[in-house]
Amino acid sequence: MKILLSKLVTDYALYPREGLDSYLISRITDTIQAGYELPPIVVEKETNVIVDGHHRCTSWEKVYGVNSKIEVVFKVYVSKQERFLDAVKRNATHGRPLTMQDKTRCMCVAKDMNIKTDQVAEALSLTTEKAEGLVMERTAQYKAKIAIAPISSRKNIPRRRTVTLKNTMKHFAGKTLTKRQMEYNEEAGGLNQLFYITQVIKMIKSDSIDKENESVKKGLIELAGLFKEVKV
Repeated sequence: MKILLSKLVTDYALYPREGLDSYLISRITDTIQAGYELPPIVVEKETNVIVDGHHRCTSWEKVYGVNSKIEVVFKVYVSKQERFLDAVKRNATHGRPLTMQDKTRCMCVAKDMNIKTDQVAEALSLTTEKAEGLVMERTAQYKAKIAIAPISSRKNIPRRRTVTLKNTMKHFAGKTLTKRQMEYNEEAGGLNQLFYITQVIKMIKSDSIDKENESVKKGLIELAGLFKEVKV
């Protein structure tokens, strides 16, 4: 059946992926504009929460607007845990493959929801050992200050929360991140540090730096200054 897109609810706290892929959204948007039909969006019947199809919904809105109708199929779940496991399984078996970071996120969310490791591992099509390894090798802690209710007496208290590390930050596994390290992890690319360092070296050695670009020149000057602070 079809439902207004504006009626659908997103719950990114229980989304299996670290975020939406703008390139995939662009590809799906092109598909919609070309007149092709999309698979229906999987939605929880009781809450209208999107279980599977976040990229499709975003693309559909770009083409037809939030007040358009989109094809959905409703599902009934006995708990948030069951809904999350279904979302994980669907994202793991079709569409853009889950990255190692996405899979690690799924493990962390499942732990917070008291879902057994073997259940989420099965949803991810992983062995229990591999799933447990992701948490050990790809997570760190961040001592965040979180506001607690009631508003009239809110206090900021230190709370440790588990952070899913990108490849660039994997060497921090099991450690506690500073605020600056936490912010960088959120902004970092998905490849290891050596890749980015090698790219800069090759640009310099091949005389491929855009010397007419003022932003590039400023960046290189800043980089040169930072080298003095690096202790290897």
